[in-house]
Amino acid sequence: MAAGGLSFRHVFCVRARCVPCRAFSTAPRSASQGSGARRRVVARVAATACIGASAALAWLALRDPAEPREEDARYAAAIARLPDLERAQATRVVLVKRFLSDADLAELDARLAALLREPLGTFSRDANGVPQLCGAPWETTYLHTNGAFARACPDLRHRLLALAERVDAAEGWGLLGGDSVGSAEKLAPRAGACGGAQLRTVELHRVLPGGALADRRHFDGGSLVTVDVLLSRPAGADFAGGEFCTPELDGTMAVHAGFERGDALVFVSHKRHCVAPVRAGVRRVLVAELWDGPERTCAHRCMDPRRECAYTVAAAQAERFVRADLPET
Repeated sequence: MAAGGLSFRHVFCVRARCVPCRAFSTAPRSASQGSGARRRVVARVAATACIGASAALAWLALRDPAEPREEDARYAAAIARLPDLERAQATRVVLVKRFLSDADLAELDARLAALLREPLGTFSRDANGVPQLCGAPWETTYLHTNGAFARACPDLRHRLLALAERVDAAEGWGLLGGDSVGSAEKLAPRAGACGGAQLRTVELHRVLPGGALADRRHFDGGSLVTVDVLLSRPAGADFAGGEFCTPELDGTMAVHAGFERGDALVFVSHKRHCVAPVRAGVRRVLVAELWDGPERTCAHRCMDPRRECAYTVAAAQAERFVRADLPET
C-alpha cells in the first residue's frame, strides 16, 4: 500500500485519465444502451485498426507489464515515501510572482509554437474528465515527448527544477531532498531515496470555455511537487474564469487569486485541487510534475516509475481513438 492506504496503481494513476486497463470498459449497461454501445465498440475497433497494428500492439503492451524486476523493491520504498494525503492538505500553495518575465514569455511562446509542430502525445477531455476525440474544451499536450521540451527549453527546464527544490526547502516539505527549513517535520523521509527527483511530465494545458477540473478530490497521484505556470492573462484579458482552487481542511474552498501571466504556483502534488470553469477565452498553463523516478520522455503522463516506458505517439493516437466518447449514430 502507498501513502494514505492507497495502492500503487491508485496512487500513480489517479490523475492519469489514460489508464489503459479501463480503455475497453464499453459494455452496455442496459438493453436500451446496447445498440449504441455496440456501435461505439465497432467504431473504436475500426479506429484503432486505422492507426495501424504496430500502434495498437504498443498500446496493448501496456496492459501486461513485465514480470517484477529487482528495482521493484527500491520503488516500493519510494512509494512509501509519498506524502500522506491528509498531511498534504495542510500544506499551502506558494505563489511565485513573475517567475517568467515578459521577455521569457515571448521566447517561450516562440519555442512552444515550434514544439507543437513536432509529434507529441496529446489527450483531450470534457469538463467531467471524459476522453474526447476532438473538439474538447481541455487539451493536454505532453511536451516532454521524445525529450522535446528538454531540447527546446533547457534553461526553463533547469529553472522549473530549481524553483520546485527552492520552495520545497523553504516550506519544509522535505520531498525533494536537501536541507529543509521552516518546518519541524518533513512530509516524507528522503533518506535512501532512489536518486534525485526528476521531471515526470511537462504539459501544456489549453482550456476553452466550458473546460474545468471539477473533481474536488483530484490530486496529482504519485508525484511529489507540482509547478503550474500561467501563460495567459486572466480577468478577461485572455480568458475569464478558470480560477485555481484548493479544498482546505476546514471545509472551505480557497480561491488562489493573484495568479497572473508569468506567475507560478508551487504545491505538494498530493494536495487536492480543482479548476473552475473557463467562461471565455483560452487559458494556457504549463504544468510540470516532479517524482521519485527517472525523467520521462514517453508520450503521456507516465504511470509506472519502475521500468522503461515504451508508450509512443502512435500508441497515444491509438488510445485517443479507442477511449474517445464517440457519439451514437
